[in-house]
Amino acid sequence: MANKTDVAAGQVHGTDPQFLIEKITREKIYDSVFWKEKCFGLNAATLVDRALELEAIGGTYGGLRMPSKFLCLLLKMLQIQPERDIVLEFILNDDYPYVRLLGAVYLRLTGKSVEIYQYLEPLLNDYRRVRMRTPEGKLAPVYIDEVIDNLLTRNEYLDTALPFLQKRLQLEAQGKLGPRVSALEEMIEAEKEEAAAAGADAAGETEEGEMGQDAPVLGDAAQIAEQEQRVAEQRRAKDAERRRRLGLQDEKAELEEGEEEHKASAAAAAGSSSAAAPAASSSSSSSRRDREDGEHRSSSRRHRDDSRERERDRDRDRERDRGRDKHSSRSHRRDSRDRSSERSSSRRYRDERDEDRDRDRDRHRSSSHRDRDRDRERDRDRERRRSRERRRSRSGSRDDKHRSSSRRGGEEPSSVAAAAGAEPSGSNAAGSERDNKKRRRSRSRTPDSRD
Repeated sequence: MANKTDVAAGQVHGTDPQFLIEKITREKIYDSVFWKEKCFGLNAATLVDRALELEAIGGTYGGLRMPSKFLCLLLKMLQIQPERDIVLEFILNDDYPYVRLLGAVYLRLTGKSVEIYQYLEPLLNDYRRVRMRTPEGKLAPVYIDEVIDNLLTRNEYLDTALPFLQKRLQLEAQGKLGPRVSALEEMIEAEKEEAAAAGADAAGETEEGEMGQDAPVLGDAAQIAEQEQRVAEQRRAKDAERRRRLGLQDEKAELEEGEEEHKASAAAAAGSSSAAAPAASSSSSSSRRDREDGEHRSSSRRHRDDSRERERDRDRDRERDRGRDKHSSRSHRRDSRDRSSERSSSRRYRDERDEDRDRDRDRHRSSSHRDRDRDRERDRDRERRRSRERRRSRSGSRDDKHRSSSRRGGEEPSSVAAAAGAEPSGSNAAGSERDNKKRRRSRSRTPDSRD
């Protein structure tokens, strides 16, 4: 019951909110100690206290792929399904970066495409560093804008499959989203406005110098030039910091922009100095202009050399890639040739083995048939001999019985005649005759019954 979704929670993307986490990861979270001890009985109010204790983000880690605390709290949010206002407060919180990231990942899993772009794109300007637990279990530094970019561009992050996100261009074509405004464009516009304001201030000061302040104007012009130089250095430092943090690739555009700003500042400084003191500062302004032109030429030459070196590196990389591709294609052809030869040899060996097996099987079958036929013939001969012997024995027994019966029948009349001669008349002779007839009948019947 403790792992069931709240009855008041609705479906997200047509399914149970907890099913947005894979089943294997979900079962590991249910079996973890942090879930049983710290996440039991949490609600939308007490969940904030657990989120404030987070020290890192991450998915699963270690050899057993144990779930992180961040992933456990994410599943708890899917289980209780807090209100949308609470989730937005998590995202808009500037003090606790892990609370902000927890709300951002939850919105990426449950929100619609328009809401995701609307609330997560501003977080791309958050460059704070946070800790992330790697799959090996170690802690590695990442940045919040990097995490948000992965949520907007990848299909799987933190060992969780992210739902489908509609492309921004499609939403802009449908009129659901306006064009994205980069923070870099706002900074560039602000810098242009500052440069225009500085130019206007410098022009006003030159006009005041022309009205009659000839003596102190030279010192004011030098201060203005130093200030312009400091401003230019600060802008260069800001540009370098911006390139380092945002990772801009278009260095040529920034170089042209820096050159234009440098020319504008140099022109403003030269105009102010020449208008304030045309006679006294002509030599100093010309020397400064020459020095600036020399610096500009040296910087342009240095950038040109860097671009040429980059082109040479690209050419070398292309040649190396071509050579690697040729070598890989040759090795692939060689491997394919070896595989084909091995396949043909194995096929030939398999065919020969099948032929040998079939030949042995046929030989065994023919030998077994021959043995079987031989056994059958032997059995038939044996049965024939037995039947002949049985027939002979029966015929011989019949002949012996017939001979014995015939011998006995020839001897009896003589004995009867002798008896009759001894006793020619009387009742005794008649009785003996009857007895002799009975005996003869019984003897004549006995061989027939035996047969």
